[in-house]
Parts: sequence; C-alpha cells; structure tokens
Amino acid sequence: MKVVRAGDLPRSRGMTYFGGWDWPSAPAFPPVPPLPRGSLRTMFDAGPIDLEFGPEIDDAMESVRVQLDQLRPELDKVRTAVRWVSL
Repeated sequence: MKVVRAGDLPRSRGMTYFGGWDWPSAPAFPPVPPLPRGSLRTMFDAGPIDLEFGPEIDDAMESVRVQLDQLRPELDKVRTAVRWVSL
C-alpha cells in the first residue's frame, strides 16, 4: 500500500465509504405524521399548477419570449439543414 495525496487520486462521481462493520448506525427517524388528505399531488392527479411571479420575472420572461421569436427563423433554417445532412 502506498500513501498518496487525495488530490492525486482519480476523481469520480461515486461515493466511497471507508469503515468496517462496526460503523455506528444512524439513529432511527421519529414517526412522520400523515399528510392531510389531498395535500399530496401525484403525476396522475396533478392538473394545472398556477404560479405567480413578480413584475421583474414577468419582464424577463417576456424579454426571453421576444428573443426566441426573433431566433425562430434562424432555428428553422438550422433544423432544415440538419435534416438534410442527416439523410
């Protein structure tokens, strides 16, 4: 076994666990009270969700909409060109 700096080891998105079987377990969670009926939404009963934004968000979203409308003709040209190339 060789000792190295942690920064010299290869990086990954995984998680490494150092320890043994004698590692102490986490304490048990206390019981969670039930949610009131109708307070939990699933993908099957979600329905529309209404959101309210402040005026600065509305202005920013309108600005983005205008920019996308201006870009749309160019995006259509690129989409057409890509379709022809991919055939």
